[in-house]
Amino acid sequence: MAPATRATLQQALVQALLSRGIVQRAELERLYAELCSALQIPPELDGDLAAIQPRVAAVGLDVRTCHDPVSAAPFVVLINAKADALAEAATPHSPAELQYIKALVDAMFHAPDHRFAVSSTQALQMASQMQPPMTKHAASELLHSLEHRGWIVLSRRTGAYSLSLRALMELDTYLRNEMDECVLECMVCYTIVTVGEVCSTHDCRGAVHTACQDAYRAGHTQCAQCTQPWEPRPVGEAMASVD
Repeated sequence: MAPATRATLQQALVQALLSRGIVQRAELERLYAELCSALQIPPELDGDLAAIQPRVAAVGLDVRTCHDPVSAAPFVVLINAKADALAEAATPHSPAELQYIKALVDAMFHAPDHRFAVSSTQALQMASQMQPPMTKHAASELLHSLEHRGWIVLSRRTGAYSLSLRALMELDTYLRNEMDECVLECMVCYTIVTVGEVCSTHDCRGAVHTACQDAYRAGHTQCAQCTQPWEPRPVGEAMASVD
């Protein structure tokens, strides 16, 4: 097989990831199979994902795998690997809007009881606290934009905003650097937990995703952080009240 043909397939794979940002592994496999069929190239998805890493790294991007924190469905995500990942979330928004986004993320991670969510009412009220203040209409438009672009998720049940899986992956370094005291790390997969369980022992941050609970319980009766009996309490926006 001519190298240029494989390179064409890899470029198409990069474009597919760029256009989606995050995609379920099953959906990516389907798209990839269609590309391979059209180009008559034997499928080697994992090999091609590894091959495109240097190419995307050259422009500050990174291909990573992750899983849905509830269903465990695997995803592939193309993220901004630069230190200014949060600024990327605001593009093409203004500095004032970026300030609001930072305040919104801060409020999510400082929400009581490890909710990691803010109500839509609270999100709009925060606008007037910005310097300079934002109108509620401007804040509402910005929230809709962030939701549309896949950065935040609005729960139709609780009326609360939380960070999407894509945002958690992209902002991982920022969150750990800026809000380390609020971050919970899964004791199974070592990524940030915003939906799942946390140890009920005071000040212990031992936590697992909902999707990782069975794997953890299969091998542990104690918290790996504090060694107390594993008697967790819920984590996530489900703890938030309906507006």
